Amino acid sequence: MHGRMMGHMHAAMDPAKVDARLDKLKSALKLSNGQQAGWQRYADFVREQAKQHREQFDKMREQTPPTRAPERMERMSEHMQLRMKSMEAMKDETRRFYDTLTDTQKTAFDQAMPQPRHGKR
Repeated sequence: MHGRMMGHMHAAMDPAKVDARLDKLKSALKLSNGQQAGWQRYADFVREQAKQHREQFDKMREQTPPTRAPERMERMSEHMQLRMKSMEAMKDETRRFYDTLTDTQKTAFDQAMPQPRHGKR
């Protein structure tokens, strides 16, 4: 990956930025008292995922990149498999929390979550 993109990814995993995004989401959701425990579980999970991603990212940056194309592809494949496993876990935890929200809260959650960029940027 290019340096600028890698720097952006690392910044997105900054604990302060993760907390700020979670605080903004929590505020938008206007959770009831009965939803607080589910929120705490979800927020803790998001923080842990960001921490693990940051650690994997740092480990990857510290490694000397392979010089041979097949080895580079193998390393990229391994990294993608880790990210896929993480995304599956995030999807499951998000679904668990999302299912506890009201329709209005679901709309707020949908609007707050980043969407993949396709096409022109």
